[in-house]
Amino acid sequence: MNERVMAFKLFSDKTPPRLSRTTDPDTSDEAAAKNVNGRASQQLQLLHAWARHADLTDTEAMTVAALPGGWRRCSELRKKGLLEWTGETRIGERNIRVRVSRITERGRECLKFVEVMR
Repeated sequence: MNERVMAFKLFSDKTPPRLSRTTDPDTSDEAAAKNVNGRASQQLQLLHAWARHADLTDTEAMTVAALPGGWRRCSELRKKGLLEWTGETRIGERNIRVRVSRITERGRECLKFVEVMR
C-alpha cells in the first residue's frame, strides 16, 4: 500500500464506511472490499483538489482531481469531517443549483500528516 494512502487512512478513518448499500447483492460487497486502497487514494486526490482550489462543487473537485464518478468519495470526506458545506450554491452542469464545499481545518491537518508520513 502506498505510504501516503496508508497515512490518510490512519488519520481519517474513525469507522470504516459500509462497503456497499444494504440492498446491493453480495457481489457488490466483494468488489468494494477489493477496492479499499482505491477508495482512500481517490479520497486523497479529491482532498488535494479542495486544498489547491478552495471552494468547489463535487463536480469541480472531480474535474480538478481527474477523477470522474467520485460522488461517493466526496460524501465520505464530508462524513469524516475533512470537508464541509459553505452554504453557497452555484449553477451546475445541468443548469441546477449545486452545493459548494471547502476543506476543513481537520482536512488540512490530514494532508499535513500525510506529507509527514511520506
